[in-house]
Amino acid sequence: MKRFLLSLSALALFASCNSTSKNTEVTITIDGLKKGTVYLQKITEAGLINLDSVESNGKETLNLGLNLNHPELIYAYLDKADGSTFNDRLAFFAEPGEIQIATSLTNFENAAVIKAGEEHEAFESLQLMLSRFTKKDFELMQLAQTNRISDERFVDSLVNQSNSNNLKRYQFIANYALTNPNKYVSAYLVTSEGEELNPKWKDSIFNGFSDAIKKSSYGQLLNSQLSQ
Repeated sequence: MKRFLLSLSALALFASCNSTSKNTEVTITIDGLKKGTVYLQKITEAGLINLDSVESNGKETLNLGLNLNHPELIYAYLDKADGSTFNDRLAFFAEPGEIQIATSLTNFENAAVIKAGEEHEAFESLQLMLSRFTKKDFELMQLAQTNRISDERFVDSLVNQSNSNNLKRYQFIANYALTNPNKYVSAYLVTSEGEELNPKWKDSIFNGFSDAIKKSSYGQLLNSQLSQ
């Protein structure tokens, strides 16, 4: 994941410097917001950079803008000036056009209802599916902390289940990308979650992508991984 962030940052910065016009309008309504600042951010080598921001000044509905060369992952960060970094950032897969986000001050991340197009709908479905693999890993980790850790057969069983879960995870990633070659979220998925994918799988996935996906920052990143 770290290599993904570092590599993508160079591509993202290059693209962002080419144009300052905004082709994407983001409207965020935060129930209960009285004071605070909302930032739109994306990943770069240095972390998250701010693309646009707006202060509430008593308003619950805020308007921001983005310039997108193609659909990509964006973060909305709410700075409530409370010194806490908990429950203050949500992710959405933005694409050019109009994006609407409705959420609440007290549950900024989990209460969010996001209308951002087909790519975001696919992103949400992927996040739900991937969370099941993560949940399984957590359950196995909890079992590993029991008193039966000295039982060799028990430990072997946990290792086998963990390996099986990881294999299923990567099979899911590869299958999704292969069957959805026209989605930008497919390229994002492979570059961000599929670092350990078999190079042959990655090559097949990249070759199956549409030209537009191949030319995107995610497609270029995947291509660079194949040449390493």
